[in-house]
Amino acid sequence: MSAGGRQRILVIDDSVGVIELLESVLGVDYDVSFATSGAEGMDLASRYPIDLILLDVMMPEMDGFEVCRRLKANGQTRDIPLMFLTSLASPAEEEFGLTIGADDFVPKPISPPVLLARVRNHLQLANSKRALKRHNEELELLVQERTREIVLRDRKLIAAQTAIITASCALAEVRAFGFATALHTAGVYPERLAAVLPLLAWVALDVKASFAEYA
Repeated sequence: MSAGGRQRILVIDDSVGVIELLESVLGVDYDVSFATSGAEGMDLASRYPIDLILLDVMMPEMDGFEVCRRLKANGQTRDIPLMFLTSLASPAEEEFGLTIGADDFVPKPISPPVLLARVRNHLQLANSKRALKRHNEELELLVQERTREIVLRDRKLIAAQTAIITASCALAEVRAFGFATALHTAGVYPERLAAVLPLLAWVALDVKASFAEYA
């Protein structure tokens, strides 16, 4: 899309008459760029934002099929909709063009209403594909973030459950052998008790919060 907000169409055709016709037909609604050779067209397509390409099949030096193959092999240009302009239009040639990546064929002589309708349809389809791609990318990021949250929550829950089991074992020892003996057995000496008790209080709060999430 051009800086002015209008979509840009690149016409690659060696015929001045076709270029003038397409400029008059498309120029009202779109910004139109032109190239008279395949090499020039590929250069423009890779350097500027192009929304759709109209490509002549019969051109000197490099025909439209070869230009199409190269455009579709280039990561910068492979997703640009491409329509062939041709007076050949045999079923075999259309099949070949579609196989190598073309989106449509526009027969010559060109019918302006048909051309405008097909250009509009392919631009709308390309816009929908881009919107769907952005949506899928955003959804994937959301899933990744949610997965990280679930993993973190599960780790906290496991830690809380482990703390509960440890505390339960310690309580059982207290009941069986007395408080001082249980602390000694667990490796919790009186001088460390002041540091352990706040930790246990934090674990209790975290356990409560973790179970609340699952409620």
